[in-house]
Amino acid sequence: MSFEAVVEVSSTFPSPLGGAVFKGIPVGERNAKSFRAARWVISRIPEAGEYWKVEGVIEPSKEYGDVVIVKNAFLNELPASTFIGRLLKNHPAFRGFYFGKAKVDKLLTNIGDFALVDILNNDNYKALMDAGLNESLAIRVCERWSELKEETEVATFLSENKLDSALANQILRLCKYDTVARLKRNPFSLLL
Repeated sequence: MSFEAVVEVSSTFPSPLGGAVFKGIPVGERNAKSFRAARWVISRIPEAGEYWKVEGVIEPSKEYGDVVIVKNAFLNELPASTFIGRLLKNHPAFRGFYFGKAKVDKLLTNIGDFALVDILNNDNYKALMDAGLNESLAIRVCERWSELKEETEVATFLSENKLDSALANQILRLCKYDTVARLKRNPFSLLL
């Protein structure tokens, strides 16, 4: 049976040989599923809190229940702005610098989810300061969001153009910023 959905990654178990087994909840469902992805199928190991578009085949397993064997997977943008709180609370990029659940909840209360996504997309750290974060924390949150946003845009662009998601890391190493716009202007710029 085939499987295709956007999945919120909840936990990941990297393989020592590349690839990963991860658990995730398909958007709109309540129950988590297990996913097994070979190293040549994914551009990198999924992180908790991220949203990945996954295509694969469901294989029943007596020991683990139904397991989705991933045929294609790529990092996906937020399905809706209402998911921003969960992403900020769970993604490792936003951990380790005093930006915890209480501060995320404070931002959501003071700004709202849709406006928060807009503020982060526009790199408006001053609006985050107005909502209660100090300057250094607001700048760091915007930097981390910008890095994740860039990677997500590249993965989505590759998927929309039927290109292999494994190219994302190589392209991001070559083009550090504004990657999709640069590729649209001149796809051959990567060769220079």
